Amino acid sequence: MSRSVLPSAFTLLQETMEDFTTHFVGYLLAGLVPYGVAFVVSLSLVVVLYGMVGLGAVPGIMAEDETLLIGGAAIGAIAGSLTMFLAMTAVVSPLHVSLLRSMHEHHRSGADLDIRASMRHARRLGPRAFGVMLATGTLTGTGALFCLFPGVLASLFLVFALPAVALSELSPMAALGRSASHVRGNIQWHLGIWGLVVVVAIGGQGVPLIGPLLAVPFTYAFLARAYSAAFPNG
Repeated sequence: MSRSVLPSAFTLLQETMEDFTTHFVGYLLAGLVPYGVAFVVSLSLVVVLYGMVGLGAVPGIMAEDETLLIGGAAIGAIAGSLTMFLAMTAVVSPLHVSLLRSMHEHHRSGADLDIRASMRHARRLGPRAFGVMLATGTLTGTGALFCLFPGVLASLFLVFALPAVALSELSPMAALGRSASHVRGNIQWHLGIWGLVVVVAIGGQGVPLIGPLLAVPFTYAFLARAYSAAFPNG
């Protein structure tokens, strides 16, 4: 797609802000389920993580071997972290892809936003969303281990992967490929889009209670507009 026909990131942000202020209650309701589920699951998985660390340390404690204790605890921590990542991704991916789709329908047809926004399309699009979020999280997380920059680069090039599943209903591989290809061809535009997504995510965490609750629906509303601008025909 030609760069010249793409609206600026700030234009898209302004449109999103106008819709956000007009439908504030709808955004609030739309974010309730993803926020609440993520909060409860996170607390549960922290318990699982510490449990696996403790379990891994048991052989060393029983043998009174410090090296075995440290090694076992480290293995437990790695196993627990992987369990947390897989479980959280499995739980939140259907909710997030449904919320993104609902935001798109809200923009296109004026559909109301309510507490069902994150559940309406979860069953149909959830499996593909899980594949995309698993791949995105793995690539971003692995890349971040190598001096951070590769992880940042991965998150930039895959910024349209979940929208491609939500709005175009692509397979995980096709969604990842479409996102990377469009970013390569429109790198300056995507830097603006990705930068604003990061700012909203960080800014949302800085506002007590309501910030994280609203950051997710606002981010997806913005991404839905950006993706629709880049792929108006789906």
